[in-house]
Amino acid sequence: AVVGFATGWDHSIAVTSDGLFHTWGENLAGQIGLGFKETPQPVPSRVGTDTDWDTIVFGQSRAAALKQNGTLWTWGLNGSGELGDGTRVNRSAPGQVGRDSDWLSVAVGQSHTLAVKQNGTLWGWGFNPSGQLGRDPNQMLQSDAPVPIGTDRDWVLAAAGSSHSLAVKADGSLWAWGGNNRGELGNGTTEARIVPTRIGTDTNWRTLAVGGIFGSTSFGLKTDGSLWGWGAN
Repeated sequence: AVVGFATGWDHSIAVTSDGLFHTWGENLAGQIGLGFKETPQPVPSRVGTDTDWDTIVFGQSRAAALKQNGTLWTWGLNGSGELGDGTRVNRSAPGQVGRDSDWLSVAVGQSHTLAVKQNGTLWGWGFNPSGQLGRDPNQMLQSDAPVPIGTDRDWVLAAAGSSHSLAVKADGSLWAWGGNNRGELGNGTTEARIVPTRIGTDTNWRTLAVGGIFGSTSFGLKTDGSLWGWGAN
């Protein structure tokens, strides 16, 4: 039985109750994870034989996944190091990011990736022209491997867009940084931020999502069940 489903720009995935996952769709960069590139897959096909997948997310022509043992895996497009494996070479099958086994959550943007560890630290890698990795782009335009974003140890989840990043802390506060041309940071301006900046004073944010044709529309769900949106419309 299918227990989870997600879509990227041009590919899809379904996770079944036996811990396997199946993908289909466009495959120019190997983003469906079947071990080959360019040839699209018109029907769902099983990826490998591992049965311990926990979370899988899709982005633009790439994917990231967590296993039940806390390891992090990525595959697909990697022109800016967004797979975090120390290279800029596309990968057509899941490959492990480092050797750490304490990853808690992961988010995939257009050209950068964010992940939170079990100790509450936040990490990012990939393209950074707008400061979406929480670093000055004049000092670090991109990173091929995970780099820490600040020193705080109370992050619980993140979301990644085209050129901006969002995250929630353990106290329910909302933070944003990166590009802001369409107001996607939610700070009442269109000015970019290169370090995580708190948005408002509310402490009841529960989860986040980013979408839109520009990857510049932000959404947040609060613990009271209310849904909020800002950015491109």
